[in-house]
Amino acid sequence: MPTKKWHILISAIILLIGIILLSLAERKINPEISVAWTALRDIGLAFLVGAVPYALFEWIKPDSSRNGVQYLGSKREIASNLDGQISGAKKRIDVVGLSLNDLFSGSVTPSLIVDKLRHGCHIRLFALDPASSVLDLRAADEGISPQELRQSILNAVDKKWRELSQLLKKSSRDYQHISGRLDLLFYESLPYFTLFRTDEVMVFGLYNRNAACNTSIAFDVSTNEELFRKFEEDIDFLAGSSLIKCKAIHFRGGSGAVYRTIY
Repeated sequence: MPTKKWHILISAIILLIGIILLSLAERKINPEISVAWTALRDIGLAFLVGAVPYALFEWIKPDSSRNGVQYLGSKREIASNLDGQISGAKKRIDVVGLSLNDLFSGSVTPSLIVDKLRHGCHIRLFALDPASSVLDLRAADEGISPQELRQSILNAVDKKWRELSQLLKKSSRDYQHISGRLDLLFYESLPYFTLFRTDEVMVFGLYNRNAACNTSIAFDVSTNEELFRKFEEDIDFLAGSSLIKCKAIHFRGGSGAVYRTIY
């Protein structure tokens, strides 16, 4: 039974108990113990008074699942689930983050990304420009030095970008047979959110102050059409905005293949 129906049933039971207790108190089956009947009446009134507000509160309070927003926990807790979404993606993958170091923390590899391209996926990856002074602000948010932030995440993920670039280079003779598209875009803006989209799945996360990126909280908004559309528009806007400072990798397979990289 849905949660709200349980709450309404509980409210009805509380209300019924209150009516029964009041009814017994009013009858005063044994008038000689008036104190007990007074207490019984007060308890019955308490049940009656409590049942209605309880029912109303449980009925009108926001229901995240009904609104199409589901709390998932931290990015670290759902990492394996996101990896599975990327592995199963057939048409589109969009990821917006600080460094995207977490993208390769599990089963996702540069080889898997290339495999998705071979199957026709359109992939856009957004990461903070490593050369941007904005990085200093994010480091301050996390309570560490910019050097620590670069060493902990940016230097590690840089190796993955180089590996991805080399794989694409080695596949140069197969461009005509790779129908997918890929852009690795470096932006310059202080990130306070992360977005993860594969086909019809959209996960939105927050970057909290004084917390590492992978501990930020995440929400699944896939079934909320309005939020899904809004975040989709935000990704498209970012891709074409002046906030993009560099196309670190630009790949278009198929007819008229294009491949450019800074690596």
